[in-house]
Amino acid sequence: MALSIDYLPISVGREPLFGEEGAHCCFYTSKAALEKIERNGPSSKYEDAKLIAPTLKAPRVVFEGLNRVEYSDALCYTGEHAEVGGREMVFLIFAKREWGLVVFDWEWRLEDSNSPGYPINWTEDFGRQIWPKN
Repeated sequence: MALSIDYLPISVGREPLFGEEGAHCCFYTSKAALEKIERNGPSSKYEDAKLIAPTLKAPRVVFEGLNRVEYSDALCYTGEHAEVGGREMVFLIFAKREWGLVVFDWEWRLEDSNSPGYPINWTEDFGRQIWPKN
């Protein structure tokens, strides 16, 4: 299937499913969604979009399966950006497989004090960890 004009390539990032060190793929996001956030805010979410590329390129951990209706095969990439979010926060990116990997949301969460780099409640909120391999 061809790339829709409504989507923008935003980054090349780690492809965790192949299990090979250095395997990468292209990620996309909705042009309309980014424009809406830019116009209507919150402005912090638009600014946080700048963290998507570095997080996808070098994630701390990747989960497959969000414990949300219709997202059982979606991915969650996490990254640590203390210079922006603070030392106790983790940046999360949510992507789903369509004709490529499409980022549909991103947010900050508190870090799990027992698992550095992991978001709080990660065992309840996500399916299995697929990167790094356990």
